[in-house]
Amino acid sequence: MKNNLKRILSVALVLCLAANLCGTTVKTAQAAAYKKTIKKIVKFKACDAREFTFQLKSAAEVTITASLKGKTVVGQYVAVQHKGKGNALQVFGMKGKKKSKEKIKFKKGTQTLSIGSGGSETINLVIEITAKKPVLQFLSVKEPKKETWPEDVG
Repeated sequence: MKNNLKRILSVALVLCLAANLCGTTVKTAQAAAYKKTIKKIVKFKACDAREFTFQLKSAAEVTITASLKGKTVVGQYVAVQHKGKGNALQVFGMKGKKKSKEKIKFKKGTQTLSIGSGGSETINLVIEITAKKPVLQFLSVKEPKKETWPEDVG
């Protein structure tokens, strides 16, 4: 009787411990941390576009640096533009600028950069966003939404 009771209690204790371990998840503090610098390499096919989305914890002056990585061909270029701001960073291939930098004041919240490439070759773009204090958080790099137009216009 005593042995059966000990066996039942031991099994119940093991099951409770297993349920406790499986039921809890640990969040990594680094995943949600704000940083001073975001650096990503984005690969573009010929004449491709991407939307680079990041978040600011507070208003800050941010330096955006765009540079082409690796071998480039004449006629390749990348344009980076902030939605809502008129000025764009231009980065050109061989015999042109391979790096461009600009400072922009951003408000608190989610920001999106529109990045477009031109040329006939694949381009690797290194985009680096830097602030003086840790206010930056990377969200995503994805293809922009396709605009749909009605078939009969006019």
